[in-house]
Amino acid sequence: GARHPDTRRPPGRVAGCLRELGRHAAGAERDGEVLDARVVVLGAKHPDTLWTQGSLAVSLRELGRHEEAAKLHRQVLEARVVVLGAKHPDTLWTQGSLAVSLSDLGRHEEAAELQRQVLEARVEVLGAKHPDTLETKANLAASLDKLGHTAEAAELKSGE
Repeated sequence: GARHPDTRRPPGRVAGCLRELGRHAAGAERDGEVLDARVVVLGAKHPDTLWTQGSLAVSLRELGRHEEAAKLHRQVLEARVVVLGAKHPDTLWTQGSLAVSLSDLGRHEEAAELQRQVLEARVEVLGAKHPDTLETKANLAASLDKLGHTAEAAELKSGE
C-alpha cells in the first residue's frame, strides 16, 4: 500500500535525484512529503525517517536556509547517536553535514571541531583512505583555511 516503507523508498530517491539536477526546492518538497509519511508509518526515530530528515536538511542548506538546516542536522545527529551510536557511518555523515552547515553560517571554529571529531572516528571506523574519510579531511582543511590555519590545512591537503 501507499504507506508501506518499501513504497516510500522510491519517492525518497526521487528527492535525491531532484537535488542532483539542481532542483533543490522540488527535492525539499519531496523530502518533506516522504518525511511526513515515514513519521506516520515508521515513527520519528526509525533510521529511514532519520535519513529522510537528514536529506531534508541538505536540501534546506542547498536552498540557502542555513539556520534551518543546521537545526535539523543537530536534531538528526542527537537522534542518531541514541538510535545508531556515535560511530555509526550514518551518524558520522550527519555530524559532518552539521559541520558544513555551521561553516556556511560562518561558525568555522565549531565546524572545524566537529570535522576533527568526524575525521578521527571515520579513520577508526572506515580507514584513512575511505572516500568519506577523505571528504572529511578536505572539509576540515577548508575550515582551517577559513580560520587562517594555512599550515595545518596544507598538511591535511598533502596527506601527511
